[in-house]
Amino acid sequence: MELNRDCDSGVNENEYRSQQQLKSHSTDKKSDAVNYSNEKEILQRIEDLLTDIIKKKTELQLDTFFNHLNDEHESYYNYGLGLFYLKQNDKKRSLKHLLFSYDQFKATDKYVSAAIACSKSIEQNPKNAELHRRMAEMHHQYGAYKKSLDSYLEAIEIYKQQREWTKIKNLCNIAESIDSNNPLICEMYGYAYKNTAGKKPEAISYYEKAKQIYLNCGQKKDAERCNKIMNEIMSSSRVQELDISYFTSYKRDNINTVAISDGIPVDEWINSNHTSSNVLKLAESDDMLLDYDIYKVDRSICLTLERTNGSYRQSYSKLEDFFLNLFFEMLSLRQESFNDSNKSFNYDEYYTVKSEFLEFRQIINQALGQAYMNQDSSSIGTIYTTPALSLLKKLLKSIDPDLNEVQLEYIEQAKHIAVPGSALFYLELFTQLKRKDIILKLQRYTSDYGYNEISGLIDIPVLLLKPWDHQLEAFKAWKNNRSRGIVEMATATGKTVVGFMAIENLVNTNQKNRKIIVRIIASSTAILNQWRRELIEKMGLMADPKLDYTSSIICKGAHINFQTVQLVMKRPESYACDLLIVDEVHHFAAESFRNALKVPTPRKMGLSATIEGKTKLDYLAKYLGPIIYRFDLESAIKADILPKFEWKLNVVYLSVTEEEDFEQISKQILSLFNQVSKDYATIRKISKSEITITNLYHFVRLTEIARYKKIGLPDEWKALQAKLQERRWIIHRSQPKINKAIELASYYLELKKKIILFVMDINTCDLVASELEKKYSNVYVAHSRMKDANRSILYFKKAASGILIGAKMLDEGIDIPDAEVGINVSSTESKLQLVQRLGRVLRKKENKIPIFHHFIGLPSTGSYVNYEDNIKFMEELSNIQDIALHLGVETEMNYETDQLLDVHNSAETMVHETNFGDKVGTLYLGNILKQFKEKEVHQTILRRLGLFDPDKKISDEEWRQIVREAFGIKDELYLNVPGYWWVLVIGDRNAKKISKLLKSRC
Repeated sequence: MELNRDCDSGVNENEYRSQQQLKSHSTDKKSDAVNYSNEKEILQRIEDLLTDIIKKKTELQLDTFFNHLNDEHESYYNYGLGLFYLKQNDKKRSLKHLLFSYDQFKATDKYVSAAIACSKSIEQNPKNAELHRRMAEMHHQYGAYKKSLDSYLEAIEIYKQQREWTKIKNLCNIAESIDSNNPLICEMYGYAYKNTAGKKPEAISYYEKAKQIYLNCGQKKDAERCNKIMNEIMSSSRVQELDISYFTSYKRDNINTVAISDGIPVDEWINSNHTSSNVLKLAESDDMLLDYDIYKVDRSICLTLERTNGSYRQSYSKLEDFFLNLFFEMLSLRQESFNDSNKSFNYDEYYTVKSEFLEFRQIINQALGQAYMNQDSSSIGTIYTTPALSLLKKLLKSIDPDLNEVQLEYIEQAKHIAVPGSALFYLELFTQLKRKDIILKLQRYTSDYGYNEISGLIDIPVLLLKPWDHQLEAFKAWKNNRSRGIVEMATATGKTVVGFMAIENLVNTNQKNRKIIVRIIASSTAILNQWRRELIEKMGLMADPKLDYTSSIICKGAHINFQTVQLVMKRPESYACDLLIVDEVHHFAAESFRNALKVPTPRKMGLSATIEGKTKLDYLAKYLGPIIYRFDLESAIKADILPKFEWKLNVVYLSVTEEEDFEQISKQILSLFNQVSKDYATIRKISKSEITITNLYHFVRLTEIARYKKIGLPDEWKALQAKLQERRWIIHRSQPKINKAIELASYYLELKKKIILFVMDINTCDLVASELEKKYSNVYVAHSRMKDANRSILYFKKAASGILIGAKMLDEGIDIPDAEVGINVSSTESKLQLVQRLGRVLRKKENKIPIFHHFIGLPSTGSYVNYEDNIKFMEELSNIQDIALHLGVETEMNYETDQLLDVHNSAETMVHETNFGDKVGTLYLGNILKQFKEKEVHQTILRRLGLFDPDKKISDEEWRQIVREAFGIKDELYLNVPGYWWVLVIGDRNAKKISKLLKSRC
């Protein structure tokens, strides 16, 4: 069907783009701007050059091509790479780089170049609605309304074939704002509503509007067609209107049952669950309330509870009351520290928190859903800090800037229990926060500001850690020197955090919201990749952490770019910015690199561990400013920032209170998983692809997507989800068996040592103390129920020897006295919390190296769920190995039984033999391997591996030494290569297999 263009549809046929000055990259040093035709010429020149080179098929010519691209701006470089991979028939890489260039062209107002890059992408993927939507948005932004409308209609047509009714309505809404009298848009709107249950009136209204426009234009056939569709809609029955293949919750044989089922009486449902655990009841009622929220948007969903007088409101209001009462009953039981008058709720406060909780939950979940949907689909899962978790951390920071990173990490710990946004997630978060003032502020702040204000935090950079004193001093010194100068800090003392503070300050003081450019340059791509990852993680930025340094980060109008010195030094005037950060600045004193420091910018910061030689320093000071702050290795050791210690890992069985019930839950999970893994229809609906569920991580990932897309789940999926949450909750509330820790503490007390013992909760504190007090008098306990906890700590501080036993209280910034031995029996999912605990005890005393014992608890054989527990175990070991590498210490493994050693070996074998693709547990293998791509690092590792006997198993310590040597880091210095230990395990600890993995992926 074609619309008669003579009809006045509200579109100005000659309006192609608004007249505005476009900034562009300079290809001529005499000019700072390029007109539209020159933009096309640059792109055409790149394409012609590539075509000519491929014809000649010479590597030398190809090198020339890449050298030419290096001379161009990064956006042209990505465009050229996109064309190169397209010629190689590598569509995936081609699309990736073309979209990079599109984003960069668009960000720098190169309208024509962006349009061409997007057009090239569409040529490869003509059925990709998302690409057409991007093209439409770009045309719309630059005033090319006719082209924008055409692209929106292309995207809508594709979504129509995919039956994406909600997306059609969203795009129609935008298209209607461009041309409210376009009958095609009205028809598409009507078509989407026609296929949405309960929306017949809206569908008829839009078809009627389309009909009238066609009549006004004299297009009677099209008007008659619209009239016919309206008659069909009005004559169809409710059952005919519903499309059974698109039901999102339950599969039933009879359509009539689906359409009119009254469901279960709410009282019957509540009473039928009297034997279930509170965790299971909370998880199930939470899911039912989520279904009710979905039902308000999509009436085709089938709800569990019955209607009353034709409405679900009464049943679900009663369920809400049940849910709230259960939630706060569990919270009261969990919040043992509420017995403390400083933290407990009085009646009015308790009532306020309870009454405001549902509104708080609704606003936060809406914002979390938006954050989740905005992230790249390939990064969905539990890798790094997701945008949803970053949003909550920023919210807490907004409420109380003095919160430390351990308290913010409570959000990460809650994530290990349940999906962010679920009731169990909030229950764990509130429990960990403890402080009533924070919980009250969190809910009140959320309600006062509402969804728009809260969701706006997603785009704001916030430093999600509390800087050390020396970092604050360094930043202050830099600001006082007119935002110029060099910060010299010893390795591993956090010099990058000073750079983060500069970025945060610049962006958040940009009151006019003008465009800001931050540029970070370094001599190594590995350093730039690490900067990008840590910026996303530690400042809560919306970006895909799997992408490399060539992908800019955009937040609140700021464009954070990462460039190598090799690129910038060729034409520094093309890289003007508002803030320049130069890492490892001592390299830039080399004559070949000096030119890079001439980048035009009002703010310059150099970062380095050490700068040797007056000549080097004089040259660097000329362009960056003098050294304005020093923090050397000696200062770091005095400040206890760089400790050395012995680290002993003790693997024991987990202590679970109701072992039989726990074992039964584990078996039910395996049974339910077998059913769910064969439900291909639901898998396709959620993932939009033909993927299969081969393990529980795939299942959890899909349920996260379903929650934020508001897709209802079948009964079996809900049951498995609830059982998994129940099991994780039990494990989280359990701890390694305490008897071995008591034996260990007794051993050190006999040796007259000073010991700190960390346990899970207050009851365990008292239990351990009562056991040790039977034999020893110097036993001290500190927890929040004690009125004289500080006095107990003081007595321990003055004692020559003894043991201090504590739980969460010891995490919260309390001044803990020195100790020689640390014993951690509390389960710790957070790397940060573990390092903090290490820092409490790692004090050198009389030249003796302190010792830290870390207990790892595993479920017993009858309760072990292979994939779930193996990956959790491997992740915990990987976290520990990361810290060991970073701090330059060795680890020693000890097992309670030989059977536990077998479990460890079996878990490593599973990781090696399973084809994970790019994802292993919560880490992406591709991202880990990128750290080894630099030629020198890569070659050093391969050379060292070549020296090993092919049949020999490489130990943790041997692999650690190989990695340290490859990165050129001596034993006394510190190195951060997240996830490096996975490479050893995936490679089966075999030199040949690891080499093969690195050669194929690096």
